[in-house]
Order: sequence, then structure tokens, then C-alpha cells
Amino acid sequence: SCGKCENCLRMMPNYCTKFGPHDIIGFQRDGAWAEFCVVSEDQIYKLDPCSHIRYGTLCPTLSTNLRAWNMVMPAPPDTRFLILGAGIHGKIMLGMLHYQGYKHVIIIDHCEMDRASVRKYTACALDYKIQSPSKLEGMISCRGRRRGVDVVFACTPNVHLIELAMKCQKPMGKLVIFGQMPCSKNISLPGDIFFDKEPRIIGAFLNPFTFHLAVEWAKHLGRKYLEFYPLGIKLFHLKDYKKAVRAAKDGSITMANILPCNETSFVMGHEITGVVKKVGKNVCHVEPGDKVAVNPYQACGHCEYCTKGAPHFCENEGMNTAIGFYKDGGWAEFCLLPSKHLFKLPDSVSLKHGVLVQPLSCAVHAVDLIQPTSINTRILITGVGLGAILAAKLLYYQGYTKVLIADFDYDRLQLAKANFCGYKILRPGELMSVDKVDIIIECTGNQQIIDTGLSLLRQGGKMLIYGMGRASQEI
Repeated sequence: SCGKCENCLRMMPNYCTKFGPHDIIGFQRDGAWAEFCVVSEDQIYKLDPCSHIRYGTLCPTLSTNLRAWNMVMPAPPDTRFLILGAGIHGKIMLGMLHYQGYKHVIIIDHCEMDRASVRKYTACALDYKIQSPSKLEGMISCRGRRRGVDVVFACTPNVHLIELAMKCQKPMGKLVIFGQMPCSKNISLPGDIFFDKEPRIIGAFLNPFTFHLAVEWAKHLGRKYLEFYPLGIKLFHLKDYKKAVRAAKDGSITMANILPCNETSFVMGHEITGVVKKVGKNVCHVEPGDKVAVNPYQACGHCEYCTKGAPHFCENEGMNTAIGFYKDGGWAEFCLLPSKHLFKLPDSVSLKHGVLVQPLSCAVHAVDLIQPTSINTRILITGVGLGAILAAKLLYYQGYTKVLIADFDYDRLQLAKANFCGYKILRPGELMSVDKVDIIIECTGNQQIIDTGLSLLRQGGKMLIYGMGRASQEI
């Protein structure tokens, strides 16, 4: 690397614009398939005297594997790994996991010859499962959150294997792709997988809860940022409940998606504020007369995901018992709730603004997921719905200036002009003409926009899928 370009200064020398992937020995420059080789001194590393010279030839492969490994850390000892491909990268990764004491590892390859070669590879093969792709299909058909895998290392260009592996991942699982595949190959994923599992998809290249926080954010953002009309929110009085439902059905107000919910009759409404009327004898943190916001989700605190710090994937509660989806919600005059769902609002936050605490908590979580990132990061937000507006205002509040907003809907863009804090608004047709960005916050769930956005990412970029896709939709 040159040490001077933008990527080098951002501590990303593997994406050096002068050298890096454009000046690799054996690819763009003369390599070592010769008796002698003239190379730069700074590219030479002395081997330990105890290391055989042939082991040194594996250093480039091991370097890539270590890059992939660093990108999935931290990984506790009970992490479940799946390695796709029994080639050199797959085998070396298998050895790395075994050396570090990991017990739950499966390696998959479609070729019996390659599977047989793994069995001969090292003693670690005796401790791990070496299976054919048909076993993956079996894992999908009987999958449960406990049976899935946490990390997938894709060391193969086999798209079908990667697609199957994504379906057997646990929530918050990580997929690391460092098997090279042709540009003509496309990986298709169910559109709802990003909402359902929050997967991390990572490309490895060769290389030298948040509700209580949202209450506090609402206090800071207040009226300046959270007025309903500029946010595009239409306010209905409770007596107009049926009118609101009709409006949702006829399309005069929009619904982003149909979430899974209770199939029996129940009261909807998961974004709730109100005034406490009565409390039980053991309730201490709120009292009659307090303004409160309601967190519709709760967690058991003792399942696998709760103990891992991911209570939103709670196996016993979480989305499975959400207020307004599976339990009676807030579209009523009174609402009986467990006290643990209630958060007292600051005096400076009105009930009207408090309704935004729940969607704001989602936006806070989204912005947290893209961290760490520097203040001069180029960010593109696609979509101008409520989630996008709140995410943009959070970024503005934190001082980000290089933010672009894009949508394909002209009416929504007019709304955007009143909401996006001076950020540049891109009209339809302008998206492909912008310079590449470091981060995309995708808030539409639109397949076309997602596909377009991927082409606008810089090397090492991140795309956060915040807009919900449908299960039938492929990306």
C-alpha cells in the first residue's frame, strides 16, 4: 500500500487506490514461478527458523483467513460454525477453529472427493462433521433457533450452498464470503430475512437494545425534530379508529408491510403513549398521573439470546408476545399492561411526541449497527418514510454532513425537503450519477433500490437493510 491515499489513511490499506489489489505480485506483476524474483523489501517477511519454507507459501491464504476471522470476532467458545467448501481456505479455517478449541463445526462440500480429503486433512476432522449439501436442506426443514449456526464461512463460489446456509443461520448470524465467484453469479435471499434474522454479510478481502436510550433521545430531539406533520404522520382521534383502518385498506395512508401477528381478534397498536390511571401494589417506578411510553417488546432474560445480549430475538417473548401484534395494543381508551413495559416520559416530551419513541428506538438500533464510523463518512439513505426520516435526524444530531437522501416517489421527495436537515435530496434518475458511498441505510425494502444501492458502495462499504422486504422477494 502507498500509505498516503484516502483508504490507507482510513486504516484500510487493503483498498489502497494506488497499489493494493491493483498491484499484486503474481496477478498484475511478475510472480514467483521463476528461479529468481525481484520484489520490494517492505514486502518481505522473515520466516521463523522452525518454520519450513513450504509453510510460508500458505501465508497469503492464511492472511485472508485471518482477515475473515477478525471480522467475525468476538466468537464465544459455544459458537456454531459452518464452513462451505473443502478447498484450501475451508480446510485452513477448519484447522484454525480446532486450534482455538471450538467444538461445534460443520464443513459442507458437494464433492465426495473433497469431503474425503478433509477427513485426511488433520485430526480435527475426527471431531467435526463433514457432510454433503443434502444435510443443509435437512437443517432448514427442521430448523429452530437452537439448531442453526452462528457463523458461515463461504469458501466456495457455489451460490446454491450459500443461499441454503443463510436459511439455516441463527438470528444475528454472520456470513463471511471469501470464496471468489464470477461477476455473473447472483445470490438470491428471501426479502424478509433481514428483518427476521438481522444477518451480517461480510466480504473478506486479502489484508497486510435501545428503548431507554430512545426515551432520552426524544428528550433531546423534541419539537425541533419530532413534529408529526413534517414527519408525514397523519393523526387520527381514537373515535376515528374505523376511519383509520379504512384509510389503511384503501391506500390513502400507507403501510410498509404486513407483520406476523395474532390470527384471532385483538386490539392493534404498538406505538403507545398515555397517562397512568392506576397501578398495582408492587409497581414502584411509575404512579398515577405519569406520562409514559410503552415498549411493546419484552424478553425473558434467561434464554440463549437474552444471555447473549440480544433480547430482541428472545425465544420465549420478544416479537412472539409483542403488544399490538400478539397481545391487545393501544388503539383503545384504556390499556392494561405489565409495568415493565412502561417508561416514564420527561416533562419536556409531550404524549404526541412520545408516540415516536418506539419507531425512534428502531432508528437508534439501526444507527448503532453501522458503528463505528467517522464523522466524514459518506452515507446514502434510500427511502423517505418515517424510519428514514428519524435515522436522518439522528445522523444530523450527531454531526454527520455527507448524507444523501434518495427515493423513487416524487410525492415523498416533496415531504423530504421539509425534513432532511439540509441534506441533498436525489430525485429519481439521479441515483446512479452520485459518487460511491461508505454506508447505505436502505429503508424501502424495494428490491430494485437494494440492487442499485449495492453498486454504489465503496470498497469496504456497509449496507444496512432497514426497510422490510417480503418473504417472496429475492435480493
